[in-house]
Amino acid sequence: MADGHLNHCKVCRKAYQKNRPREAISEIERRRNQKPLRKAHLYRNLTVWRRENPAKTVAQRNRRRAFELEAEGEYTAAEFLALSERYGNVCLCCGSVTKPLTPDHVVPLSLGGSNSITNIQSTLS
Repeated sequence: MADGHLNHCKVCRKAYQKNRPREAISEIERRRNQKPLRKAHLYRNLTVWRRENPAKTVAQRNRRRAFELEAEGEYTAAEFLALSERYGNVCLCCGSVTKPLTPDHVVPLSLGGSNSITNIQSTLS
């Protein structure tokens, strides 16, 4: 109730729930009982999407981190892929050609760098 107290005791409530017919369960209770299954399904789909779209996943995480640090600027996964291709898909730190390349900030966000594509370089993860 509004004050946090029930109008019947726990024993009476358990007896009522145990003896009530199946049809008395409301649609809301049915949906609430299915939430864990739905969450697991959504989590599996999200995991698969992240595995199939690593560049977009990294861009989203960097965008979130930049937001938390109140850094200016923003870039997309397509802009990062174009930047990587412009430099021949090599790591700008060591010159290696192995993949996957990940975005790295030239001036770190923690030191006041921006999250724009002009402050991004491609490096090995």
